[in-house]
Amino acid sequence: MPDVSGRRILVTGAGFGNGRAIALGLVAEGAHVIATDIDEANGRETVELAAGPGSVEFMALDVRQESQITEVLAQAAPLDGLVNNAGILTRHLFVDMPTDAFDDLIAVNLRGYFLCAREAARQMVKVGKGAIVQICSTNAHHGTPRLSHYGTAKGGILNMTRAIAVELAPHGVRVNSVSPGVIRTGLNANRLADPNEVRASESEIPLGRLGVPEDLVGIVNLLLSDDASFITGADILVDGGELAA
Repeated sequence: MPDVSGRRILVTGAGFGNGRAIALGLVAEGAHVIATDIDEANGRETVELAAGPGSVEFMALDVRQESQITEVLAQAAPLDGLVNNAGILTRHLFVDMPTDAFDDLIAVNLRGYFLCAREAARQMVKVGKGAIVQICSTNAHHGTPRLSHYGTAKGGILNMTRAIAVELAPHGVRVNSVSPGVIRTGLNANRLADPNEVRASESEIPLGRLGVPEDLVGIVNLLLSDDASFITGADILVDGGELAA
């Protein structure tokens, strides 16, 4: 694994799924992780599951609340890395989508990313180094029925990543995104409980299986490490070849 030992890295949405796997993977490689989540019970369970030479602490965080983000990131300073991961997922036909459903998802999945990245970048610019990884989605690259709001947020993350990577590069701060395909997490558990949905998804993936959260750990660790010192503004697909097919 790339060397992240001794790095202070904040992971949002670390209470389950992708965020938990990433947090645990960083601890296993020696990082000090600040695991944040809106669900305190889930966040503290992540702390209990952690093992390895690193360490982890939990801080409650609702990424819809700017004041909470400012306070938590100030307490977590000095940060070497940020993994923007907290998100929600709902499904609605576009013509039936309630405005509240659109607004709430954008508040978490896009505005929350902006606020966390901005506060982390302010710290990193002062010291002239740092790395931000934004968990995006293959939904940023193609349209999916019933997920127009989710794809809109993820498309915004993709463009945000590129724009701030260019802006922050002169300050020694790298910004990249990772776009997972279909990953088994609590966000899509209801859909993937249907064997027909699983078979349909697997048929579109050249590697022939769905992803699991642990599939993201290696690439996130790499992007946070000095081994990726010449990588910024990139989006890495972790989709089993789905978008290549």
